Amino acid sequence: MLLGSAGIYAAGVDDGRTAVTWTETVHLAGPLPRALTAAVIAPVMHLMLRFALYRVGRDAARRRL
Repeated sequence: MLLGSAGIYAAGVDDGRTAVTWTETVHLAGPLPRALTAAVIAPVMHLMLRFALYRVGRDAARRRL
């Protein structure tokens, strides 16, 4: 089971543009130290985030057509 927190923060930059910041602090539940499990799952979380952002970008590009 994953434990931790996540946040998405958006702020207007100018007309029609928004800056978005995504934060995650994630670790595995269980007897192992939080820092160890966070380091082990960090590469997997990074790949999941890249894939999610790819899909968001693809969907946004489709809507602009």
